Amino acid sequence: MKNHKVSIIIPCFNNGKTIERCVLSALKQTHRNIEIICINDGPSDNSWNILKKLSSLYGNVFAFNNEDNSGPSFSRIKGVSLSTGHFLSFLDADDYWHPKKLELQLSFINDENLDFLGSTCSIGEKNNQEINQGIKKEHLKLKIISFNMMLFKNYFQTPAVIMKRDIFIPFNENQRFSEDYMSWLVIVYNKKTNVDLIYGRDLVFLDKFNFGVSGLSGNLWLMEKWELKNIFNFLLKGKIMAVPAILFSLIKYERRCALTKKNKGKGNK
Repeated sequence: MKNHKVSIIIPCFNNGKTIERCVLSALKQTHRNIEIICINDGPSDNSWNILKKLSSLYGNVFAFNNEDNSGPSFSRIKGVSLSTGHFLSFLDADDYWHPKKLELQLSFINDENLDFLGSTCSIGEKNNQEINQGIKKEHLKLKIISFNMMLFKNYFQTPAVIMKRDIFIPFNENQRFSEDYMSWLVIVYNKKTNVDLIYGRDLVFLDKFNFGVSGLSGNLWLMEKWELKNIFNFLLKGKIMAVPAILFSLIKYERRCALTKKNKGKGNK
């Protein structure tokens, strides 16, 4: 397998409690040819001091600071522009990876001639035994994700994605929610790539659900609004499957609201 360099882009804002765990999970990757580009998004807690310390300790960790808070999309795009790897991978400052995440993904990419690959994720902090459990390639299965499938569901959490640099579509800096989903849709729509998902074992550990652990109904609606805009863009391009996808998105939104209300009720008991 070719030993391509992977650039790991990590935006950070007020993540002083988790950023070191995040960066160390990248440093512990069994695929060693990596660079870690950390972008601190403006004045915050002690995140910047932690990033500077890690950068001084490890030669492949690079820390950059935004003067103002510009959002994760700006920081990810900036990180990509500063990176040099053949492959791009993204990691959020409150999430972390299984040590073999990149090794296993690159093995599939090499064997199946893939350009874009995601993996499944789990929610919540794991103990060392769960993180370091032995995972082999034969434990994982490969699934092709079509454009129509993507209209109904975003299969790719940003921290689970790895892609070739030349297919990267920059995130929309003005889009507050679902900007990653839009980029993935455009990549699939343009037919520039084979888009695939590996499943069977989780390689990424997320701090929270992508639709918000805080349960703010306003945020849920903003996320839904941007998701609908993403899908509607392709209805305008003549993709008729966008119609049932819009209806399905609204059903998912109602379910998320119900789950949030239920979780709030449990918390108040």
